[in-house]
Amino acid sequence: MSSNTFSLGSGLRAAVAALQNLVDAIHKGYLSGSVAGNPATTRWTPSFVTGKGPTSANSKPYTALHLSEMLGNNRGSHSHPAVQMALDILELHELGELSREDMDSIYADADGLNSQLLHKVLSLTKEAHFQQEAVSVLSDCQ
Repeated sequence: MSSNTFSLGSGLRAAVAALQNLVDAIHKGYLSGSVAGNPATTRWTPSFVTGKGPTSANSKPYTALHLSEMLGNNRGSHSHPAVQMALDILELHELGELSREDMDSIYADADGLNSQLLHKVLSLTKEAHFQQEAVSVLSDCQ
């Protein structure tokens, strides 16, 4: 196993756990959320789904950039790629597109994915999920 492969899996496991804890702390009011802005990049606690909107009076907005800043690893006006990838994993898990087994497989690198390929797989999975959701909404309107 190469050190790059090990770094991806263990790094993502740590990033996912850290982001879960940060979002929980924001939701409970221990940390401040970000200003609600662009719905395409804003999430609302306790959810990891982008653009979902608040689900309770306790929901607070946050972005990938805000979480990157809290972790000290933002890149100017962009979130760190590991933060974005970890949020994608959490979002797909919440949407039912990634099981706990899938997540463990990613962390263990059982699929042999590098970071670029994993990013592409996660992006395509999100795109497919929302395309399927759009088709369902459109068919309900007819």
